[in-house]
Parts: sequence; structure tokens; C-alpha cells
Amino acid sequence: MCGMRLGQRCACFMRVVVAVAFTLFLIAVGTKLLLAPKSGSDETGETLGRPAPVVRMREAGIVLKSEGNRLWEMNADSIEVSRDRRTTVMDGLKNGKLYRGGKPIVTLTAARAVYDSQTRILRVFGGVTATTASGLVLTTDVVEWSEKSRRLLCPGKVVVRTKEAMITGDWLEADLELQRYTVHGLRLVGAAK
Repeated sequence: MCGMRLGQRCACFMRVVVAVAFTLFLIAVGTKLLLAPKSGSDETGETLGRPAPVVRMREAGIVLKSEGNRLWEMNADSIEVSRDRRTTVMDGLKNGKLYRGGKPIVTLTAARAVYDSQTRILRVFGGVTATTASGLVLTTDVVEWSEKSRRLLCPGKVVVRTKEAMITGDWLEADLELQRYTVHGLRLVGAAK
């Protein structure tokens, strides 16, 4: 039996959920800032009467900083921005990091992320893994982040591993405004493998 009590396990699980939600929020905001029409652009993203080009990058990374401090960075095999700048697709997410106080606190990997700047929804899917600096690991297949409602949804199985235990759920929903976290079908398993 592990040395953590039920309350400690749930607190660890909630810290991971908050860290993942915050990471997705920063990715969505950063992507929105990067894709905002520049001066001289109209609302459709066309510049000086010409259509905005499709942006395609291979083995690329995006870093968002504020006042010289890194907030997050995302590396991907490819990043593509649609002609109308509405959709950004990142394939092969690897070594994505969320920083706090200049230190990485969460590392994120996934097969793909798609951000829709009109709906302001970020979907990350395909073997999503988030690892905290303290060693907590959250895995799931799909994570959806709504920037408007500040809600995080993992519509499929969620697994959180600590050094001592494993927590699983059928699906997870988090409302960051209300600081309400709901894990449906929560199960606590003894020693993690």
C-alpha cells in the first residue's frame, strides 16, 4: 500500500489537471497573439490586397515570453497556419514546456494539436502526456481547452501516475473559473507500475 492518503492523491491529481489546463490556456493565447492580424491588415487577414500566405514550418518551435521570461514553448515536427489564419495545426508535439518563475513545470507531448482562433478552442490529441516537474504524469487521448469558457475537457480515459499510486477516470472536466474539477468514474489504484 502506498504512503499517500486519499486526500493527498486527489490533491496531486488536481495539481496535474490545473497545470495541464494552464498549459493549454497559454498555448491558445500565445497562438492567438502570434496569428493576430498585423497593422495594415484587415479583419480577414489579407495584407495590402493580397491573400495572407499559408504558413508551413517543419521541425519548428514557438516560444511565448512576457517581460523577458518564458511562459511556454512548443516544439513540433510541423506547424501549419491556414490561409485565413483561423486554424493552426501542430503535428508531432514534443518537449512542449510550461514555465513558472523561469523553470519548466510541465512537459507536454502529443500527436497533434489544432487551435481554432474563431471558436478559441484548442484540441490536443493522440497520446497526450503531461509530466510535471514533481514527477506526476497525466495521460489521455484527447484534451479540449475552451479559452472562452476556461473549461478543460478530457472526454476519454484519464490516467495520473505518481511515484506511489495511479489514479484513473472515465473522463475529466475542469472549470477553472469556479475551480471545480470533476473526474467521472474515479478509481484509485495502489502502487504505480
